[in-house]
Amino acid sequence: MSDYNTINAFTLSGNINLGPLRVIPELRRDTSDMEIFLNHNNKAVNSANQTTIAVVYEF
Repeated sequence: MSDYNTINAFTLSGNINLGPLRVIPELRRDTSDMEIFLNHNNKAVNSANQTTIAVVYEF
């Protein structure tokens, strides 16, 4: 077994323009070959998901 950990990250984002308002949703998934993330029960797991939304107003 190696002392190194492999981590992969995949991010999907978009732009939705609504006049002067821009909505930017983002989905991210991180995976590892070792259990380095914590789930909602504080149990170690090998993947994590995140969702964010940014709203930008241009004037």
